[in-house]
Amino acid sequence: AYQPSSQVHGHFELGLAARTDLIQQNQGLLAEPQNETWDARIDARITGADVGAFVDTDWELTRYFRVRGGVRADALYYDVNDRLGNFVPAYREPDYLPGYRRTAFGVVVGPRVTLEGRPTDRLSVLLAYGKGYRSPQALTLEDGERAPYTTVQSVDLGARLALGPHEEAHLA
Repeated sequence: AYQPSSQVHGHFELGLAARTDLIQQNQGLLAEPQNETWDARIDARITGADVGAFVDTDWELTRYFRVRGGVRADALYYDVNDRLGNFVPAYREPDYLPGYRRTAFGVVVGPRVTLEGRPTDRLSVLLAYGKGYRSPQALTLEDGERAPYTTVQSVDLGARLALGPHEEAHLA
């Protein structure tokens, strides 16, 4: 914690996150009554990795006003082995090998900030902004493509009221 004056105090937080996903996707059309696959539509193995870093800060500037914010950066990698990619139906002459292996990589950065006003000890009013992402559907990626992310921007406005003699309940 850092306290440059009697009313202003805050702290910083740094962090790392990592995740790996091993995914097997299959989809096929089944024939009754034995539930035999008669048309394989998807047969893919996907390895996904996400390495992220973030920095956050939280500052109480006065008894009535607080600012929280930070930024997060993520690097996402995909390795897709689509065993049916370039698949040629049985009625056509094959002119290439089945299978389509590809990799994709991309980086996304997302800031966020929350302003909190406290007009009374029991009431807080919050305004927040954030920018995040949704990772792509891996089977749609091309080889060497900078993984396209769907960015998500949000603005939230809310209030929180502490209830009870010891603030044991909150209404948000």
